[in-house]
Amino acid sequence: MKAFEHSEAFFVFTQIMKKGLFLIAILLVPSVVYLLFSLGQHNTARLGYYGEVESISENGDTVFQSVPLPDLVTQDGNSMDVSNLNGRVLVVDIFDQPCDAACYDKISTLNNYLNRIGLNEEWMLLSISMKPMEMEALKNLSEKNLYKGGNWMFATAKSQSDIDELVERLFVTTGQMGSVNDIPSTKVVVLDQNQRIREFFDLRLQQDNKTLQDAIKLLIQEPHISWKER
Repeated sequence: MKAFEHSEAFFVFTQIMKKGLFLIAILLVPSVVYLLFSLGQHNTARLGYYGEVESISENGDTVFQSVPLPDLVTQDGNSMDVSNLNGRVLVVDIFDQPCDAACYDKISTLNNYLNRIGLNEEWMLLSISMKPMEMEALKNLSEKNLYKGGNWMFATAKSQSDIDELVERLFVTTGQMGSVNDIPSTKVVVLDQNQRIREFFDLRLQQDNKTLQDAIKLLIQEPHISWKER
């Protein structure tokens, strides 16, 4: 009798397992099919471009100029090796010195949102002082604020004219600021792997903070995406 009860219970159990596996398959197959057919394609709107036009290609596409970075010294006292930026998405934050309340708020916001992204070898956050500053002050600022992701660098330009030219290219020629004297205290700019300007984000806006994360991830994937014609 007990053997019969055990066999009946086992039969019921196997039937439940079969139904469960069948249900999982029904739910899983559409996802797998979608993944296979959408691989290499993306329906999300592609980020635009800002800045000066370099040329027009034969098929009519506009090619925008890259933004050359000036000679920078990082918080470790070393000149920045620009080759480390090749092929990486770059988030540029220009901050005033001394760092005031708005400056600290922006750095805190960057810390809170960008440490969730991961993929640290694929992108870098570069905070550049609007004015040349002492290495000790730059190092203290970085140690106090940056997250431990290894891809956030604090830097200062070797000359004021260099940083003015960078701010001009990033914010003035793109219409984000009226002049280099208007410190972009709440905005950051995102450059793609070719250091072309792709988008601006105002960190006072929560939606911009979330969209900044998505933009970084999207640009990381962009070289591997075949965009659908609209």
